[in-house]
Amino acid sequence: MRKLLGIIWVLVLAACGSSQRGGPGRDDSQVPALQRAYPALAWAPADVTYVATGKVSDMSFAARELVTPLKVGPGLGVLDPTMVEGAFRQWLGVSPLDARELARIGIAVDQAAAVFSSGLLPTIALPVENGDALQAF
Repeated sequence: MRKLLGIIWVLVLAACGSSQRGGPGRDDSQVPALQRAYPALAWAPADVTYVATGKVSDMSFAARELVTPLKVGPGLGVLDPTMVEGAFRQWLGVSPLDARELARIGIAVDQAAAVFSSGLLPTIALPVENGDALQAF
């Protein structure tokens, strides 16, 4: 739950936005403190509507935890994470709710990722650890 709260806190803070972004030729003192703490924020544009960042493994775990308590509708029961994982596997070929599967296809699950948007639909920026495995996927 603390990991989930941490991701939500970053989401709230980063939603305030910043026009300053780090990059080549800038010393670390010019990079906003929030971006120094969460380097994946550099992938998000300044006019971001929302952003979430954290280690891929933590974000995967948090997404699974968010799905667990969801009720589908009256009389339909609770949305089971295994149902959601199955749908993701069918649609994407891998479940983003399982960090082990992401690691298997070459994603660096111990590094930071970002989910952001300048509107409604999200962009997901994932760090790659093994480009060959990702291309083979």
